[in-house]
Amino acid sequence: MGYNDGGTRSVGELRAILYRVCLYVIVPVITLLPACGFHGSHPPVYPCPALAEIGPTLVYPIPNATGVPTTASDLIFTSRPAGSDITTSLVPTSGVAGATTLELGAFAIAPSPIPSPAASYAPSTTLFAVAYPALESKTTYSIQYGTSDTGPCPLVPTSSGSFTTSYRITNVRGA
Repeated sequence: MGYNDGGTRSVGELRAILYRVCLYVIVPVITLLPACGFHGSHPPVYPCPALAEIGPTLVYPIPNATGVPTTASDLIFTSRPAGSDITTSLVPTSGVAGATTLELGAFAIAPSPIPSPAASYAPSTTLFAVAYPALESKTTYSIQYGTSDTGPCPLVPTSSGSFTTSYRITNVRGA
């Protein structure tokens, strides 16, 4: 294809270019949109795990418990979170000003016996534990899961529940 004497393209050449653009660019893009999860006005669909598959069920402390001791202990769950790069944190949601979020370690098989009181679970269930350090008194903690993954399935922080620690009384005579 060359230029005509006037330095512009002819109508036939422009139609040929437009045809090629449609054939080689627009048609493949439109064809691939459903495969990428785009379905018109619906949000994209990704092959990501549901939030319920990520957060395990809390056994100890019982979800929404109050008066949980402030001493170091274990969170006890009926399963582990799905995924390999999931982090577990205790996030203070109310209570002592300046209480910090506690990043917890890895899941392990729960010790026996588990602390009490505990939520009920099937006797054949393998329980898992995550250790936590001493906690602030009079503070509500939410158990949060997250990930550093920024791929097609970034985890929206989700929770297995929360609990509130007890009032710590010190230097009381005769107690």
